[in-house]
Amino acid sequence: MAILMMSVIITPFTANATRTSIEQVGAIKEEGVTSDGWNYCIYDDGTAGVIGYSGTSTTATLPVSIDNHNVKRYISQLLNSSNDYGTSGSIVEKLIIPDSNSSIPTDSNIEYTFAWSENLKEVQIGTKFINIIPNHFLDGCKKLSKVTFSDKFLEQAKAFGKTKFGDECFANCSSLKTFVIPEGIKSDNLSRTAFYNSNIENLIIYGDTAIEGNAYDIVTSVHYMKNVVIFKNDVEVKINGGVDENLNCTFYANKNSKMEDYYNRLMGYAKDEEINLNYNFVDIS
Repeated sequence: MAILMMSVIITPFTANATRTSIEQVGAIKEEGVTSDGWNYCIYDDGTAGVIGYSGTSTTATLPVSIDNHNVKRYISQLLNSSNDYGTSGSIVEKLIIPDSNSSIPTDSNIEYTFAWSENLKEVQIGTKFINIIPNHFLDGCKKLSKVTFSDKFLEQAKAFGKTKFGDECFANCSSLKTFVIPEGIKSDNLSRTAFYNSNIENLIIYGDTAIEGNAYDIVTSVHYMKNVVIFKNDVEVKINGGVDENLNCTFYANKNSKMEDYYNRLMGYAKDEEINLNYNFVDIS
């Protein structure tokens, strides 16, 4: 009985992560500040970029268009105190990302969008990011404790099943204890390092296994995961490659599901190899 264990290469998170220069996108013909405090630029192709925050509110709604110019670029570390363009991004505690008919494309090369936001505690994600939650999207947000998705995001994710969760998009979020993977987020579209080094204790999975049958393979590097709830019968979840003697975790799934079968195989392997696994299975049928 073979249980596959894999190593993973992690990109170290540092405050000096590469920032995206606004000039790399195109020639700039205008710069300004919106009425609610977002610093922006307008490119010569008619699209806009959001480059900082200089507002006074601790609850901020991210622009998805500016004066009818579609926003195609968000500079990295938008809400970090080291941002070169805004003056008060670090005061934002709640961020609302609206729905939009012009979503960020999968190949946009946007990274570290809100990484290292010192005081960000809550984020609601709308369809502006329905195609991809970019690499390092909220990496290093130590106070982030709540991530939710808009109703339209949930509806589109379920309908199209193509949303990608990039590498370390929710990594190093030490206050994030519970995360819900929405229906339609397939296993092969979720990076195994999406939650790297985050202190998630409760993972609730409404998502689906990919057509190829790949499991959700989640690397946390820490041992806080306590409860994994799986609603689909064909979904299988591996935490830290499958075998982690330091993890004390209960898997909740339906009887005769793929997860129960994997759990039984895993425990059989651990017994044969004399490995002490603190895993449990609870039938929620």
